[in-house]
Amino acid sequence: MSFLIEDAEEVIILAGSTAGTTKDVVDRMRQAGKKVGLLKISLFRPFPLREILSALKNAKSIAVMERAISSGTYPPIYNDIVNGLYQSGETKKVQSIIYSLGGRDIFSKDIEKVFEDLGAGKISKEIKYIGIK
Repeated sequence: MSFLIEDAEEVIILAGSTAGTTKDVVDRMRQAGKKVGLLKISLFRPFPLREILSALKNAKSIAVMERAISSGTYPPIYNDIVNGLYQSGETKKVQSIIYSLGGRDIFSKDIEKVFEDLGAGKISKEIKYIGIK
């Protein structure tokens, strides 16, 4: 499921129920004139790389939000997306974000902050965490 992604410059990719909250944030930010979008991953294997790359064609910056930690490496969806972009010759900025560890809640303000950081170019190769102090 993609939501308002065709002209989106900042895109959040995630799987799971947080997509509903993110969709609400996208609606509000779109009404304020921001070009943001959501790409929800419904199927992890086989990984739908071709469809994802097509959906991201206009994105300038991307955040991959996951509820999984992979010790010693990046989380799985982020890894697959970054590798796919690299193999296809794409040079998009992608931020890995881990959220809701230990059942912690994620709020609309957290998702808005992710979009704000993407728009401001605050993207690094380090994994960012939401809800962990």
